[in-house]
Amino acid sequence: QGASHCLQVIQSDFSSIPVESRDVLLDTLDRAYPLFSDPLACFIASEIVGEYLVDNARALPIIKRWVSLTGPHRAYAIFGLGLIARHSENPAIKVEARTLLGSFLHDENDDVRVEAAAGLARLSAG
Repeated sequence: QGASHCLQVIQSDFSSIPVESRDVLLDTLDRAYPLFSDPLACFIASEIVGEYLVDNARALPIIKRWVSLTGPHRAYAIFGLGLIARHSENPAIKVEARTLLGSFLHDENDDVRVEAAAGLARLSAG
């Protein structure tokens, strides 16, 4: 449960993190994400990568790796994927993220399907 508290602090004051430290943060989140037992930590990590680190070239590959995990980690990674599709400045990344998001509409996991549909709905809403 401590991870989510730490991530909330990072998220709330993200602008104070020096740009040169953000790659280290991305690496740390990538290594830690599969180990999180707190669903809120998964949610916040996906939000940080999908919204705040969205234009880092490694953000989409990291989210794609998280999507391949099993259990509740996948649905939260789908949330991050939707954020990338929505917030990326790179048109190719937006298209890839949106296409991948659509591919999860028929996933066997209910939570993954629901999050994919919600992500696509958020994209349509603007």
